[in-house]
Amino acid sequence: MKRILSMAFSVFLLFFGHAMAEEQSQARQDTGSQKEKQSYSLGYSFGIQMKMNSVDLDPDTFSKAFRAGFVGDKAAMTDQEMRDAVRSFQVQMQAKRTGRMKGLAEKNVQEGAEPAAASDIRFAFKLDPRLSGGTYGGERWVSPPTYTGVSAQNTVEVRAGVFDAAGMPMNISPEWIPDNPAMLSVAPGNGKRVTITVQGAGESHLKVTANGASKELVIRAKAENDALQMEISQ
Repeated sequence: MKRILSMAFSVFLLFFGHAMAEEQSQARQDTGSQKEKQSYSLGYSFGIQMKMNSVDLDPDTFSKAFRAGFVGDKAAMTDQEMRDAVRSFQVQMQAKRTGRMKGLAEKNVQEGAEPAAASDIRFAFKLDPRLSGGTYGGERWVSPPTYTGVSAQNTVEVRAGVFDAAGMPMNISPEWIPDNPAMLSVAPGNGKRVTITVQGAGESHLKVTANGASKELVIRAKAENDALQMEISQ
């Protein structure tokens, strides 16, 4: 159940995070208490974002399930059924985003438009199964300011998302350039998802570039109890 809540909450943040960044002036009904106003604002903002992202959900079923979970009623589906449903939803939304980006890129090529300049690169790190409790429920990715690996972990998968000035994702594979190849390697050298391998203790700066945007990761590794301990700062 905790795994389902984590997956569902990630989906919630995906849409609601954008909603909190915008002021919703449409909500004008008299909701009375501050608690009611907050509840209405959250619900309305979440609904708007779901509609804007063409999320195919049944509002009535969503409302009933939310109420049941909120008051602690027994779920109408098993844990496994809900895990599968949430995972399927995540796959569908990723496919929609990929399709939109591909369509925009093809349109730009047909019209002879120059690719938009990238403005930002954002990173996510795949948690080692020893930290995430195995792969039950799917992969887990995090994006802290500093990622710290477990003892004796010398490889980590990293995803890089490229965004334009409007915050929209771009279908671009960045280039990864380490300044100390003797200490670490990156494979592939160009890609949205790569594997960083630390080959010894020390420090290296990893430059990531994509169509005008540039970010740097700092990788540090030290030997502790005959094993490497690495951390990556962004």
